[in-house]
Amino acid sequence: RHGKIVFHRAYGTANAEGDPLRKDHIFRIASQSKAITSTALMLLWEEATFKLDDPVSKFIPEFADPVVLDTMYEDGTIGVRPAKRPITIRHLLTHTSGLGYGVIDGDPRFRKLYGDAGVTDLFTTEPVTIKESVLKLAKLPLHHDPGDAFTYSEGIDVAGYLIEAISGMPL
Repeated sequence: RHGKIVFHRAYGTANAEGDPLRKDHIFRIASQSKAITSTALMLLWEEATFKLDDPVSKFIPEFADPVVLDTMYEDGTIGVRPAKRPITIRHLLTHTSGLGYGVIDGDPRFRKLYGDAGVTDLFTTEPVTIKESVLKLAKLPLHHDPGDAFTYSEGIDVAGYLIEAISGMPL
C-alpha cells in the first residue's frame, strides 16, 4: 500500500513432515482453471441468470434423477440407488455434488467407472469438447448424495459447461 508491503506472511506446512512454509518457498499450484471457471459462473449469478440452489438439471437436463453408487460387483456391474436430492449449482462449486475425479479419484471403483465411460479428466490432446465429457459424467453414479460430503471432483468442469449452457457462449 502506497509503495510499501503491509502484509507478507507464510502459513501452513511445506511438506508431509510438517516443516513450516517459508515466504520464499516455490511450488506448483494446480487446478487454477477452477478459480477462473467459478468466477465466470459467479459473474453470471450476479446477472441473476440462475440461483445457487437451482438444480443443475434446469440447464443440463442430463443431470436429472441422479443415482448414487451402492455396490460394484466383482464382474464390474453396479448397483445404484436414487439420490436423495438433485445436484445444485452450489454443490458443483463446493465439491459436494457427489461427482468424482476419474484417474485421480481416491475410490478405485470410480477410477474404473470414469475410465470405462471415457470421461476426460486432467489433461488430454484429444479433440473432445467440455460438453462431450460432461454429458458422459451425467450418466454415471455419484459417490454420495449431493450436499452430504466433500469429494474433490469434476464438478467445476460441469460448471464450465453450465456457463456455456446459460450464456450460449463457449467457455
